[in-house]
Amino acid sequence: MIVETKKKAPLFAQHSFWNNQLVVKYCDEDKERPQGIIKKLEFKDISTVPTPLPEEFEWCIIDVNNMEEIEEVYKLLKDHYMEYDKGKQKTTLTIDFLRWVLAPPGYFKDCAVGIRLKSTKELIGFANSAPAKISLGGTVLDMGSFSYLCIERRFRAKRLPSFITTELIRRTNLNGVWQSFFTSSKVIFVPFSEVWFYGRVLNYTKLFELEYASIPSGSSLEEEIEKNRLPTVDIKGFREMTKEDVPQVVKILAQYLKRFEMHPVFTEETVEHMFLTKKGIVHSYVVESEKAVTDFVSFYLVYYTVHRHETIKGFSVNRSLRK
Repeated sequence: MIVETKKKAPLFAQHSFWNNQLVVKYCDEDKERPQGIIKKLEFKDISTVPTPLPEEFEWCIIDVNNMEEIEEVYKLLKDHYMEYDKGKQKTTLTIDFLRWVLAPPGYFKDCAVGIRLKSTKELIGFANSAPAKISLGGTVLDMGSFSYLCIERRFRAKRLPSFITTELIRRTNLNGVWQSFFTSSKVIFVPFSEVWFYGRVLNYTKLFELEYASIPSGSSLEEEIEKNRLPTVDIKGFREMTKEDVPQVVKILAQYLKRFEMHPVFTEETVEHMFLTKKGIVHSYVVESEKAVTDFVSFYLVYYTVHRHETIKGFSVNRSLRK
């Protein structure tokens, strides 16, 4: 939970959309209330009619196994999703990455939601809800993981994010899932969890030139290069994870993750999908000792396109889960 007063400041703001949703508002934060579901809903409470859109738009469902449609999503995200440093750097999700992350086991086929212009059928908006099992305080809930919300710049003044979020909630509910979560770098309402990223810059000279990395006060570029240099190690039994390792990795992850009050719950099916190495997307390794897997490490790759630089066109970030 957020504890610093300065972080609470944005919660005083009025949000015409989120103030009417089943989330904890700042004004409710200090009120005594039981832990658990804010309000229990049933199928009879959920509309079977799609959320009305402004006249010039229409809903569509993206088939993530249809190459033409996933290419439309790729292009939309490539051009309009997550810019950094005034457009100098942009997250670029590959088509193979999108097909991997949007279609986990048991994914909701009607929850890869798009918005098209009626006149041209151009895809101008997208968001996805994927199934996830989350343990909260020891209770395992089926939840929807909302991600990749993106609206083309020309239409961002038309409040389309609120329309697409409402429609995702409706569709997720109709799939029998009543709670959802998403991550945000901005505080919109009272969050129930915080996540911290810890970074290690492996090519400091390049990333400093791109202003992705900075030099702390009192340090120098040479000192930061040396500080972030990877050690040379030889780990006995270290090898790439195979399908035969999946049952042991499930147990290792469960043992490690239970120390956290909130954590994902992985099955053999989800571990196989999310962690088995797919070159250029996700890479996983184990340490084996006496025919038993004792350790596990995995990372997935996020690519960034660099604009307005004479020679550097891009770089990648490896995000890791380890035990």
